[in-house]
Amino acid sequence: MKRIIVVIVACFLLFWTVRIISINQNPPVTDYYNIGDKVEFRGTEVLFCESHLEDPEEFKARTGIDYDNGDEGVCKLVSVCFEVTNKSDKDIKWDSLMEWFDGGFVSPECWCTAYESKIMQELNMFRGERFSPGEKQKIWFVAIVNKLCFKEKAWERINEREFLYILYCFTNKTAVRISV
Repeated sequence: MKRIIVVIVACFLLFWTVRIISINQNPPVTDYYNIGDKVEFRGTEVLFCESHLEDPEEFKARTGIDYDNGDEGVCKLVSVCFEVTNKSDKDIKWDSLMEWFDGGFVSPECWCTAYESKIMQELNMFRGERFSPGEKQKIWFVAIVNKLCFKEKAWERINEREFLYILYCFTNKTAVRISV
């Protein structure tokens, strides 16, 4: 009986070791893009055209949208803009288009969050029911970077941090570097 248990445990350990090695040898592929890059995706052409990391006052001056962080304290807003052109010969539903570019903001090894949908509703004004062939549209994604999420020293150097917008629906994991 002991021999059977030892063989089962040895097989389990061997399988577990081989699995860990195979996972570590094949890390997920990440495609990195910068502001100014273009990609083709599902019948659209996407230009990563603009990004910002700004105080609420700067954000209001640029967009006209007044963001109040309430009791949450000091914050900044990080944003990225995609200019999407429908290169297909079919209409695309706005909901589908927004799902394709769904993602989240990260600052590697430190912070991540989803976009702020309330601000996005004010920023993104879509014309018509669908995205027609040949039509161009800018789509903004915005998130709040709250001082409470960072140590004091890290917050003082927040403008030096790397920020990325991660897209989940592309074939490979896709990250857009946000220029700040």
